[in-house]
Amino acid sequence: MGEMGIQAIVLYVLFFVGVFYLLFIRPQKKYAKSRETLLSGLQVRDRVITSGGLCGEITAIRKDSIMLLIAEKVEVEVMKTGVMSVEQDDEADDDDENSDGVNLEKDK
Repeated sequence: MGEMGIQAIVLYVLFFVGVFYLLFIRPQKKYAKSRETLLSGLQVRDRVITSGGLCGEITAIRKDSIMLLIAEKVEVEVMKTGVMSVEQDDEADDDDENSDGVNLEKDK
């Protein structure tokens, strides 16, 4: 086996470490960074969707949690880590589209 066998084993190990890094570690770091950006960018009056499916508007932000208005006069406290997404405010587009994004305005 000798020297050539050891070099081949080292190359295989380095190859699999590289593949593991590209397939698992790098995407996880990218996701963690985008998640941290999302959570640190939360602001009062943002509309969010939680991991439990609650949709509402942020009324207050605390260190580890937010107060979420889910209905008129109904507020719940939700951990920041439970926020999955922030809804985009496209007020100009909302006038001509329904909730499915279908254009309701007829051709003129």
